[in-house]
Amino acid sequence: MSLRRKLALISLVLLVLPWAAWRFVGTTEGLLRAGEEEALLATTGALARSLASLGSLPADRDRDSLLVWPSDRPLSVDGYGDEWRDWPDLPRPLPHLDGRSGEPPRLALAERGDALVALIEARDHSRRYRPAPSAAAAAGDHLRLRLRRAGTALHYRIAPLAPGAFQALPVEGNAPRHRISGVWQETPQGYSVELRIPRGAEVTALGASVHDRDARGPGAVHGTGPRARPAATRTLRRPAAALARQVDELLPRHTRAWVLDGSGWVIAAAGSLDLTGPGRPWLRNLIYRYLLASPLAPPAERSGPRARIAGPEVAQALAGEAGTRWRSVGGAGGVLISAAQPLAGGGALVVEQASDGVLLLTERALGEVLLAVLLAVALALGALLAFAGRLSRRIRGLRDAAASAVGSRGEVDPELPERSAGDELGDLSRSLGQTLESLRRYTAYLRSLTGRLAHELRTPLAIVTSSLDNLDRTRLTAEDTRYLDRAQAGAERLGTLLRAMSEATRIEQSLADTAAERFDLAALLRDYGEAYQQLYPGRRIQLDLPATPCPLHGAPELVGQLLDKLVDNAASFSPDGGWIRLAVAPSGSGYVLSVTNQGPPLPDFGDSDPFDALVSQRQGDPGDGRAHLGLGLTIVRLVAERHGGNVRAASLDDGGGAVFRVLLRDMPD
Repeated sequence: MSLRRKLALISLVLLVLPWAAWRFVGTTEGLLRAGEEEALLATTGALARSLASLGSLPADRDRDSLLVWPSDRPLSVDGYGDEWRDWPDLPRPLPHLDGRSGEPPRLALAERGDALVALIEARDHSRRYRPAPSAAAAAGDHLRLRLRRAGTALHYRIAPLAPGAFQALPVEGNAPRHRISGVWQETPQGYSVELRIPRGAEVTALGASVHDRDARGPGAVHGTGPRARPAATRTLRRPAAALARQVDELLPRHTRAWVLDGSGWVIAAAGSLDLTGPGRPWLRNLIYRYLLASPLAPPAERSGPRARIAGPEVAQALAGEAGTRWRSVGGAGGVLISAAQPLAGGGALVVEQASDGVLLLTERALGEVLLAVLLAVALALGALLAFAGRLSRRIRGLRDAAASAVGSRGEVDPELPERSAGDELGDLSRSLGQTLESLRRYTAYLRSLTGRLAHELRTPLAIVTSSLDNLDRTRLTAEDTRYLDRAQAGAERLGTLLRAMSEATRIEQSLADTAAERFDLAALLRDYGEAYQQLYPGRRIQLDLPATPCPLHGAPELVGQLLDKLVDNAASFSPDGGWIRLAVAPSGSGYVLSVTNQGPPLPDFGDSDPFDALVSQRQGDPGDGRAHLGLGLTIVRLVAERHGGNVRAASLDDGGGAVFRVLLRDMPD
C-alpha cells in the first residue's frame, strides 16, 4: 500500500469528530426530550389533581359500562352501517360465553336526538332463520335485548323469518310492542343488525346477546352478561360535556386531552393541536427522524372525535403508572409527545401536544455543531491529503532518481533531488548521494583497472619471458624442460591476456576519435565472410545478404573488429564441421547484423550481462593458450553503442545454437 493511501486511511480517524458531534447532539436531544416529558407529566398530573379536587370526574368509570357516542349527523337505520365507518374504534366485541373460539360479534351504540341506535355485526357462515312465525326463536339465529328505562326492565327478542326490516318482539309481555324496529342485512361474513330505540335518552342500561343456530342445534352464544344471563344489562355512559368544558379551560394552548374510563373509552375530550408551525425542509426532517432522534413511534390516528384512545402509554396509565410516548406526525414532519396519568377511582387522563421546541433546538444545535466540525474535518483532511500528496511525490522523485542513478553499463550519477531539504528526506538524499559518489569512484577505478594492469604487468612479464628464453638455451634435463615449457605456456597466456586488455582499453579510448565514412555494410560482410572461411577451415561460413547495397555512415574498421569478435566467439562454441551464418537486414533507420552458430545454447548468465567486461561463461581448456575474460563481447557492445545501436544474444528455438544480433545506425560525426 502506498504512503499516500496509508496517510489517507489514517486521516479517516478524523471522522470520529463528526460522530462525536452527532452523539453530542443526540445526547442533547435526549435531555431535551426528558425535560419535555417531565414538564408534560407535571402538567398532566396537575390537571388530574384539579379535576379530582373539583369533583368533575364521573363516579362510574368502570370497565363494564357501555359507551353511547353522540352523533352530529342523522343515522340511517338500514342495516348497512355506513355511518359508523367514521368511528372504527366504537364497536366493542361481545365475548364468547361458551368457550368457543372465533371472531366475536361487535356492538356499537350511538345517539342522535331522542333516538338510541344500536349496531350489531356478527360473523356466521351458516345463517339460519326462524322457519315459521309460530316457531320458537331458538329455531334460528336470533338476538336478545334488555333495556332499563326509568327503573323498569324491558326484554326483547329479534328472530326474523328472513333478512329485512323487523320489529323487536317483547318477551313475557312486559314491554310495549312495535316500539323497537330495525333492519337485518346479510353480509359476506355473516349479518349486520341495525335497530332504533325510541326515547333513548331515558335508557340507562342495556344488554344484548347473540345466539347462533347451526345444523346440529344451538351454536355459539355471545353477550354482555355472564353465561347464565347472556343479555344482562350494563350501564350506559355518555360523554360528559361539562367535564370536557372544564378540561378545556384548564388545558394549555395547542394541547388536547382525553379523559378515559378503565377500558380506554373516551369520557371527555378537549383542546386541539397546532400542526401548522413553520415549514421545515424535508431533508432536515429526514436527518432528524432517522439519524438524530431517538426512535419514534409511528403516527397514531387521534384527530377528530375518537371513541377510544389506545397506546402503550395509555395501557401503562390504566395499569396505575404514568407513561409518555413520542410519535411522528405523518407527512407533517413534526413530533408529538403524549403523557398519560392514572386517575383515582379508575381510568386515565391523556394529554398530547406538539414538540416543535425540541425539534427546532436540536436542528439548530445540529446545524451549528456539525457545520463547525465538518469544516474543521474538511480543512484537516485537505491539509493531510495535500501533505501526503507532496510527501509521496518527493519520495517517488527520490526513488526514481536513485533507480536511474546507476545506468545499465555501470555509469553512476550521484546527483539526487531533495539534497538541500532540511527534513528526513533531505538526510536520506544526502546519504544516498554519498553512497552513489563512492560507487562512482569505485566504478571509475574498476574501469581504469584494465589499462593499469596491462601497463603495470607488461614490464614484469617481459622480464619473465626473456628469462625463460635465456633459460631455454642452456642444457636442461628432460624434467627441467617439461617445467620450462609449462612456464613459457603460462607466460604466453598472460601475454595474450594483457594484449586483450590493452586492445579493449585502446578501442574504448579511440572510439570517440574514429572518423565516420559512408560504406556498404553488405559488401563488408561479404569480404569478411570470404576471409573467415580461410581463417576457420573447420567451419562452414554461410552468408545471407540482400541483393541491394546496405549503405551505413560509420567506421568500417570498428565494424570489422565487431565481426572478428563475434565470429571468433561463434567458432569457439561451434563443433568441427559446424556452420556459422552471417546476415544483415534493414530495420527501421538502421540495419540488424546477425551472427548465428551451430552448437550448444547460451548458458544462464543469471544477473550478469555477457557484454560486460570480465564476464565469461566459457568452459575451455586451460591449456589451449587462450584467455577468456569476456573482453571480446565488451568490444562488440562498445562498437554497437558508438553506432547508436545495441547488441542482443539468444539461443535458437530448437536449442541447436545461438544468435547475436547487433543493431547499427548511422554514427554521428
